[in-house]
Amino acid sequence: PLGSSGTLFYRIDAAADTIKYDLVSLLIGVNNQYRGQAIEAFRSEFRSVLQRALTFVKQGDKKRLVVLSIPDWGYSPFASANNQAQISASIDAFNAVEQAECNELGVIFLNITTQTRVTPSDIGYFASDGLHYSAKMHRLWAEKTLPYATQILR
Repeated sequence: PLGSSGTLFYRIDAAADTIKYDLVSLLIGVNNQYRGQAIEAFRSEFRSVLQRALTFVKQGDKKRLVVLSIPDWGYSPFASANNQAQISASIDAFNAVEQAECNELGVIFLNITTQTRVTPSDIGYFASDGLHYSAKMHRLWAEKTLPYATQILR
């Protein structure tokens, strides 16, 4: 399932009727890829998550939802003993699903994966576990998202 989707869906369902936002962002799917989930199963779950995320958007405006692509953990210190090319190819396939679903719905899809592939030599982009990204990387993602967020919030 999509991360801890049971908890995620419960919280979304509990709040969706009362909370509406000017901007909603979504970054999801790495756990599905890491666990080797089938692409079609992911497609179905991702579609469901997109629909649920849209319930938080003010006025049902799909352009207020921004989906960030899946980071490539294959470049992390944690993955050093793994097949980086295989991980990247799998992440690209999952991201292709996300982008296709976003395009179909008219939702903004931002590629942050490339940033995780060009900065791996700097250990400062990773948390102490060598897998998760640090504030330094999250800042790059926020900077990439900022022009879209600014436009949406005007």
